[in-house]
Amino acid sequence: MTAPARPRLGVLSSALRRLTPAEVCATASSLGLAGVEWALGDDDGSGVGTGLRAGDRLRRLATEAGIEVCGLAVQDAGLMRDGRDLVRHAQFAAAAGAPHLRVFAPPYGGRDVDSELRQLAARLCAGAQAAEQLGVALLVEMSPGTIVPGPEWFARLATLADPASIGAVYDPGSMMIEGHVAPVLAVATLGRRLRHVHVKDVPPRHEGAAWRWAHVPPGRGMVPWAAVVGTLTRAGYGGWFVIDHTGGEPTPQQLQQDLTAFRALTEPAAAARL
Repeated sequence: MTAPARPRLGVLSSALRRLTPAEVCATASSLGLAGVEWALGDDDGSGVGTGLRAGDRLRRLATEAGIEVCGLAVQDAGLMRDGRDLVRHAQFAAAAGAPHLRVFAPPYGGRDVDSELRQLAARLCAGAQAAEQLGVALLVEMSPGTIVPGPEWFARLATLADPASIGAVYDPGSMMIEGHVAPVLAVATLGRRLRHVHVKDVPPRHEGAAWRWAHVPPGRGMVPWAAVVGTLTRAGYGGWFVIDHTGGEPTPQQLQQDLTAFRALTEPAAAARL
């Protein structure tokens, strides 16, 4: 019996936000990562630039480092004002050699939920059609504070969209904050629309009178990563696992520690026991 393949690992550039794009690529290559997902926007200080020339530069940097561009992620909600932004970012993704453009859904606006989801689906479908012509898939990341925090909400959105027009980014760490269901149910609900996985781990921390969430290396938080990877493997998932937050300072040293922890948790032998 052939052993399951090891996950294809990459890093989101904003997880190394203190580094230049060239340094991000060099770090990813030196740590044995296969790809980089470029983060577009100011929220994480990613500094990748904008415009088609900047996208082409990102493609060349990755190629020169011997790694792939595994996606383009819009970090800043302010960059997604309307459908024209979706088209513009899809063009940037194509120039960068990214197979997909990842966006967040907006927050719930307080009106009829189905109406808000229907409007979002219409906007995303229009963007997805333009992106498809460029060879770029459009993905929505399930995230706390949005109208699509978990798999069941994405499924409701997907029923209003064209068949297979949008895919999902599964981020179990974010879903611990809002939208969590067991990995087996999450993966089954998303089905073939699950196209990409983000990796981080989070524990709650009591600070004064409030509970907050922190980022820690895989295995030190609440995400059952061995179960997640085992479930995805059994479901036939062959896509990327991209570290989108380090478990401490955004440094190459911390990223190396996180990769070591993730690999130890998710080796095929460990995942097969679950």
